[in-house]
Amino acid sequence: MKKLVCFLGTVGLITASSVFAAEEVNFRAVNPVLQSLVDAVIAADETVDFAYPRFDPAASDLKAEKLKYDLQGALKNTPWLAGGKADIVATSSYATDRADGHTGINVSMSSTLRTNALAFIRYAALIEYKKGLHYSDPKFTGRIDGHLKRMAVANSLNEVYDLLLSGQALAKEMIGWDIQKEVDYLTCLRQGGCISSGTVDLPKEIADQIRRIENRRTALKGAEQIQFNKTEENGKVRSFTVMSADMDLFLRNKKHLLIQPLRSTIAMSDESVAASAAIFAPKTSAELDDLKTKLNNRLLGAQNGDLDEKEKIEKSFRDALIEYRKVIQGEF
Repeated sequence: MKKLVCFLGTVGLITASSVFAAEEVNFRAVNPVLQSLVDAVIAADETVDFAYPRFDPAASDLKAEKLKYDLQGALKNTPWLAGGKADIVATSSYATDRADGHTGINVSMSSTLRTNALAFIRYAALIEYKKGLHYSDPKFTGRIDGHLKRMAVANSLNEVYDLLLSGQALAKEMIGWDIQKEVDYLTCLRQGGCISSGTVDLPKEIADQIRRIENRRTALKGAEQIQFNKTEENGKVRSFTVMSADMDLFLRNKKHLLIQPLRSTIAMSDESVAASAAIFAPKTSAELDDLKTKLNNRLLGAQNGDLDEKEKIEKSFRDALIEYRKVIQGEF
């Protein structure tokens, strides 16, 4: 589940770090160029049937520093179900914020995968299980493995929903165990019994340990605030949503993404899995100006037939396809 946003968002997206430009670009002229480049990238692909990328001209204004980018696509062969197919609809919006103390890019993303949702969930759980997650306490490793094994054979939304609830409980227990371990170590530090070398800066070590405990307590609060809602019919779960204020619900190692998660949601029914998220990417004013120039050159170059700029855009599509393959194969 943690990789759902990655899975639904990678195909065809132009790098989100190149977002705004100051000069006018004719998006209606750019869109056919993007389509021709995508067609070239996926022409021989065995999985992707088609992909239609486009900027929304009515909602994209480079002078106003806002963009809306949409993608429609289809898979003609899914790894989670032999002979299966899937339709993908994704949209992302970007708007700068230049307020003092809060400079950066507000990003809103939503994606829907229409497919056999249970088969997709079973496949995702099996991939995670095969990766062999290990925890510092063996009792948790075994319980995580058992949880994923049950998810990998779930036959109904009822089972998936119950496993998500028990997964939340397990996550809270694990974080609580980590907090207690960190608190015990902090106590040992303060009593002078956990430093074997005189070269260790004890005050700094204590301060670092306090920060680690605070971070884990924040994670525990986030796990406690995950909300689950379901719709039922005759005792059978027909659909459900999982809502969180923390992207950890979907992504691992988000600290490397240099973003601030605002909210995230997963919605699931028998025939679809959808994800949405809002994030804030901090940037300096100078960085925003630089991004403007880069995207302006790229899009105007493509619009005017510049081969170098077109090759750069095509490479971004190829890179996105490579990332998509890695995600569905569990290589993340």
